[in-house]
Amino acid sequence: VAAAAGVDLGEDDPVLAMLEVARRTAGNRSSMLQDLDRGAPTETDAISGAIVAKGQALGQATPVNWTLWQMVRARAGKAEEAADEGG
Repeated sequence: VAAAAGVDLGEDDPVLAMLEVARRTAGNRSSMLQDLDRGAPTETDAISGAIVAKGQALGQATPVNWTLWQMVRARAGKAEEAADEGG
């Protein structure tokens, strides 16, 4: 989606950066999980939902982000009943 939108992610590998953050924060409870546990709104629409929407606008499939987005929404009781839009 980033490439299709003309966004330069730089020379660093975003997957390696994500893995490093995951390693450093493995013992933490994520803020989104804390939000879900207390019934507060999450930022999943602004993160994964936005990637799905941008992917759709650019004709790019986003199955991983769509799945994560729907899983968090389901946990929050807001799952879409629509067909797989990200596939």
